[in-house]
Amino acid sequence: MSFGHGSETPDRNSKASFTDSTLFLSRKSLSRKLHVLTNLKTVLTDEEGATLVEYSLVVGLIAIACIATLTALGGQVNTGYTAIKTKLAAA
Repeated sequence: MSFGHGSETPDRNSKASFTDSTLFLSRKSLSRKLHVLTNLKTVLTDEEGATLVEYSLVVGLIAIACIATLTALGGQVNTGYTAIKTKLAAA
């Protein structure tokens, strides 16, 4: 079946029907794309998903704060335990 000069639609003289495999595949792919876009819209507007992302960000920030605190205080804690160890060994 010829669609003409590179056009997407069939010529007026062609006998295109909805049972033609080319038209069926393009209708099927459009249906899939519409289904994907509908699901994407649902996911993006879902408030539960936003809440999950917010909690994840809070947990991530708390983890970063803990790591930064332990890194900053790590030397002082090590010095304190070393002093305790030295005093216990001398006793």
